[in-house]
Amino acid sequence: MDATSLPPPGPLRARALLRATEETDDVFGILHLFAQALDQPDLTPDLRAEIHLLRAQWESAALGRLSDAIASFGAAANAGPSLGLLGCAKAGDAYYRFRGGEPLDMPSFDRAVALSQQAADPQLRAFPRLLRALAIGTSDLVKACELLEVELREAAESGEILDFVEVTHHLATAKLQRGDFAAARDHLDRAETHARAPGIRARHLAMRAEVDAAFGNEAAARSYASVAATALSESGDAVGVTRLRIALATLELSLGDPEAAWDALEPSVQTTGALEHPVLVRVFPYAIEALVELGELVQSTRLAKRLENAESILTRWRGPALRARALVQAPIDRDGTLSLFDSALDTDETLGSAFESARTLFARGRVLRRWKRRRAARESLEAALARFEEMGARLWAGRVAHELERTAARRAGKRELTQSDAQIARLAASGSTNREIAQTVFVSTKTVEAALSRVYGTLGVRSRTELAALRTPF
Repeated sequence: MDATSLPPPGPLRARALLRATEETDDVFGILHLFAQALDQPDLTPDLRAEIHLLRAQWESAALGRLSDAIASFGAAANAGPSLGLLGCAKAGDAYYRFRGGEPLDMPSFDRAVALSQQAADPQLRAFPRLLRALAIGTSDLVKACELLEVELREAAESGEILDFVEVTHHLATAKLQRGDFAAARDHLDRAETHARAPGIRARHLAMRAEVDAAFGNEAAARSYASVAATALSESGDAVGVTRLRIALATLELSLGDPEAAWDALEPSVQTTGALEHPVLVRVFPYAIEALVELGELVQSTRLAKRLENAESILTRWRGPALRARALVQAPIDRDGTLSLFDSALDTDETLGSAFESARTLFARGRVLRRWKRRRAARESLEAALARFEEMGARLWAGRVAHELERTAARRAGKRELTQSDAQIARLAASGSTNREIAQTVFVSTKTVEAALSRVYGTLGVRSRTELAALRTPF
């Protein structure tokens, strides 16, 4: 920016520099403008705090630099601003410390929100509430969506276009993870005419790619991604680039092309410090999944071990991480694999992430089929198919249907359990010993042993533990 076109040094020049940040999508250029604004003399405490807050948001949202963002939020609070700005600063500090792996300090969060509600500016009141909704969304997507819907209505009523688009993107992301693809698309449609400003358009197109990738609209997803990738890369938006890579990897995996999925994710995986980065770390579960499908067990095992140490910053991506670890364990530890799959399902079902839980059911079904546990495999695959079909994820549904066909083909000629064998299977699965089963059904222990041998062969299991893990009626 030409200094001769600016007001004299001071608060007016600082304001002009802030307006200039709205006219570019160059992240590093924007940060430079913030630095120039902070260098101006005679800034009021509120103006200085406002600049620090804006800088913190770019440091976190575009670059994922949490330590820098936390420092900027702290500087905003230390500027001695009015209560509304102070509440924003403290809310930002609490949220990004949580994103960095510290426990969520909800009392401090609530105090920050209470402070901000004393501001006259609706944007100052909304910012801490938005961060609180995002924090809640790491454990409860349903509640987060309810809170984000409120913020979206308020942004629409106040006419704050940038806030409206930002909240729309957060809400669409949550809806996508919940498996409500149609709602995510509808929200993006409503924001389409407003998402034109520099720094916003590329993110919006990336979101479009993410939704179409989930639906399985390959041509549309690739078209949006192509335009978004160039703009995000040129602007230095590392967070946006990472999310786009995950979207493309999701598409490639749904097409059954793990090599292309790995190619999309490898640059993020190889980035120095990726496992300490709150956004880059999200690529690892999907990268591991791709490597397992490629048969790269050594590399996938190494990444899975490294991922275990990053659990504190995974937040709502813990389910996919557990699924990835289960896939790595599958060739060597059956009981451990089933336990990890169960934990992944429990985690995502508690969170409300239907999309990820469907992917875990699919992954578990494929593993069970390879173990020749066909009945359990069918149960898991049928559950995955029902969920994918309900979401409209046609490519994922197609992959599951194909896997079900393979399972059905390989079990041709297999018989179901007789009534007496089914009774013995139920008792064994509940933990009864052979002697206890014999006493219950009035047969010899040798008869029980022979029946269990038939049960194991029919159901494709090798132990009582595997029998109990089937989660299916006999």
